[in-house]
Parts: sequence; structure tokens; C-alpha cells
Amino acid sequence: MIFYQGLIDSCLSLGKTILPTIRKYQQPDLSRVLNLIALCHSFRAEYDKALQFHLESLTLRRQAGDLGQVAISLNNIGLLFYKLKNYHKAVRYFRESLKLKNQANDTWDMEFLKINIGLTHANLGNLDSAQYFTTAALEVCEPDCSTPVKMHSEFSRGLIAFIAKNNKQAEKHFLNSYDLAGALQDERMQMANIDYLSDIYTGEKMTRTAIEFLCRAENLTRNIEIHCTPEILKIYKHLYQAFSKEQDFTNMARYQAKYIALKDSVYNEELTINLMKIQSNYLERENEARLASNARVLSLNGKIIRYQRTLAICVIGFAILLIVVTAVLIRTNRREKTLNRTLDKKILERTRILEERGGMARKLVIERRLAVTRSMRRIKALLATIEGLCRVALSDVISNDHRDRLTKIKSTTIMLSSTLTPVVHDESVDTPSG
Repeated sequence: MIFYQGLIDSCLSLGKTILPTIRKYQQPDLSRVLNLIALCHSFRAEYDKALQFHLESLTLRRQAGDLGQVAISLNNIGLLFYKLKNYHKAVRYFRESLKLKNQANDTWDMEFLKINIGLTHANLGNLDSAQYFTTAALEVCEPDCSTPVKMHSEFSRGLIAFIAKNNKQAEKHFLNSYDLAGALQDERMQMANIDYLSDIYTGEKMTRTAIEFLCRAENLTRNIEIHCTPEILKIYKHLYQAFSKEQDFTNMARYQAKYIALKDSVYNEELTINLMKIQSNYLERENEARLASNARVLSLNGKIIRYQRTLAICVIGFAILLIVVTAVLIRTNRREKTLNRTLDKKILERTRILEERGGMARKLVIERRLAVTRSMRRIKALLATIEGLCRVALSDVISNDHRDRLTKIKSTTIMLSSTLTPVVHDESVDTPSG
């Protein structure tokens, strides 16, 4: 990938031209424009300005809640700190980016992110972690990994082997990466590989081979205007060290002067101060936002506590009311049971009394019926006697007048007797014997 001077300057100029308008109208693409400007400053090795725009873009993307875009900003900031050799901060941003990508199920450029984490761990001396993430990066795209992925993975493996002091294996991987970078016309990666290859060849006393590769790298910077300042610095450093070993003091002095001039223009005190100021301002804004968030949380907690307190009071009041109502109902139920038992006793007592009185009344009725029956029977017996006497008298009486009277008496007696017969019969049926 070739970063032309004119293209980067044009891109940066365009971005800064449209930025005020986008800020004014709060366009949704503001974070993307800020990210683009930050990348342009990064390519120009203006790391303090790059960090400022990256952090602003990160803040906007976090506010928007787009995890994928937040992960991209975190990766870019990690790369910035990687270039500044602040590997602890770099790996922290890379890991946070990986965490968000996993949460969002975002696999875009996942292999490059894992390679970045592997390179950072390698520079920190965590070779096992570096090897793990490099292998994991290839697993994302296997079996059809792109040439850039293969190029970066070979470079990562070369760095791991180089730090492990396995120079033969490191040389093999760096050469593979160098060839792939040449095929892609990626001058920055060609110079990055030459940087470590020159270290290997110098260490093995193959200084001429090292100088040959370093001169190739220098030719890359002459043929095409590119912004690869960190890589160019390393090339100048290796060149003056290699010429020093060859005792070519003229070239040594020339490249040493180039190295010092370029380093002072990039890694100066002002850059360090600006980076610290930008980071402190960003951290201060983060702390203020966190404090505001905590204040809102505390306020919300206060409301929740008040609500819970009110709810607890209501629940307690309801519970007390329920207990009182339950107690009243229990007391009323017990009273009703007592009253029911008392009423049942009174009903049983009254029933017993009524039964006794009914028995006495029945006995009295029976006695009266018996008395009436006896009287009727006596009357009937007397009527039978009168009837018999009348019959006897009729046979002896001659006078018609007397006979008529006796006949009437007899008829009346018979009629009374016939009238009393059913009554006596009924009384004898209704009255129990004995």
C-alpha cells in the first residue's frame, strides 16, 4: 500500500475544509471524517494531532453506541501507541477493540486486529500470547487468507522468532513477508522487514548483506514520497551502525545526521508534551462524564430508594391492616361460633321443653278421648237400655197416645245410638290400647 505525499495532503486538506460544516450541522459522518483526518496525521507522523482526532472520533462513536465503529477507533488508537512504542497502552486498546468486536459479532478485519495484538505481545516479551493471537488470526480466514494477511502473519512470526533469538526461523519468515510486500508494492512493510533482516545479518557479521537490504529500503524512500517516518528512522539508524562496523565513517556520519534530524523532528519534547496534554484532557473528560454518569446513577438510586421506602411503608401498612382484619375476622368467627353453640343449646333446650309439653298435651288429649269414649259408651249403653225398655213398654201399653210417645222415644234413642256409634268407633281407633 503506497501512501503518496500529495494524496495524503489533499485528503487532509479536504477533511479540514468540510470539518467545520459537518461540526456545525452535527452530521452523522462527523466521526468518520475525524477518523480520516486522524489517519492522515498518523501517516505524517504527527501523532499528537492524530491522537486528538482519534479520541474525539472515539467519543462520538461511543455516544452513538455503534460497537463496530468504536472497535475501529480503538484499533486505530492502539496502532498509534504501537508506533510510539507504548506497547502496554497499545495492547489495552487492541484488547478492548477485540472485546467489542466479539460482542457485536463483527468479523471485519478481525484477522488484522489479532495480528496487531500478537505483535504487541511479542514486543512485550509475551511470546506464547503472541503466537496464540497470530495463529488465531489465520484461523479467522483459513483456507482463503488474503495476501496482506499472509504478509502480516509472516512478519509477526518472524518477530516472535527474532525475539526468541531463533534467527534462522526469523530470517525465513521476514523474507517471506518481504516478498509478499514486494508483490503488493507495500513499501512500508518492505522497510519493516528489512529493519529486522539487517539486525539479523549484522548480528551474524553479514554486514554487506545488511547494507545491501538497507540501501534497497533507502531507494524506496527516494523513488516514492511516502510517510513511513518510523521505518525510515530505523533504516537510517541501521545504516550508520552498519557503516560504523565497516569503518566507513563518511557514510556513518551522513546517516547518523539524517537519523538525528528526523528523530528530532518527530520525537521531540513538544510531541511528548502534546501527547500527555491530549491524553490528560481526554481522561479528564472521561472522568467528568463518568462522574456525571455516577451522579445520575446516584440520583436514580435515590429515587429508587425513596420509591422502595414508600413501597415498603405501603406494604407494611397493608400487612398491618391485613393482620388487623384477620384478627377481627378470627374474633368475629370465634364469637359467632360461641353464639352458635349457645343458640344450639337453647334450641335443644326449647326443643326438649316443647317435646315434653307435646307429650303432656298428647297424654291429656288421649285421656280426654278415653273419658269421652267411656262417656259415649255409657250413654250408648243407657240409650240401648232405654230402647229396650221402650220395646218392652210398647208390648204392654195399649193406649195409642202412649205408644206414639214410646215409639218416638225409641226412634230418638235409635237415632242417637246410631249417631254415637261412629264416634265411639273413631275414638276406639285413635286411642292406643292399654
